[in-house]
Amino acid sequence: MNRGKVKLGFKKYAGTIDDFNRAIGLDSTDKVSYNRGLARYYINQFSEANKGFEKGLEINLNNSFIGNFNTVKDAYNNIADLYYAMNKIGTTYIYWVRL
Repeated sequence: MNRGKVKLGFKKYAGTIDDFNRAIGLDSTDKVSYNRGLARYYINQFSEANKGFEKGLEINLNNSFIGNFNTVKDAYNNIADLYYAMNKIGTTYIYWVRL
């Protein structure tokens, strides 16, 4: 997972998704799904990205990360952003008001 996060920082999204896919095969956790969702968001795979963000919300990401940021808010924000990118403004608003 760490290698995928580094690649994500360098905008190497295809390699990032491959690394996160391998990590999920070893340890299917919400953190990996969320991070893979980010990579997919950046390459406009919105439907697949949304699955990762929703998976993180389902499992409650705040219990997974070590206080670096509020991942529930980040997930809602990312979901709102992807709906905005798809020009689904009504759905965008639903997620932004959850922030």
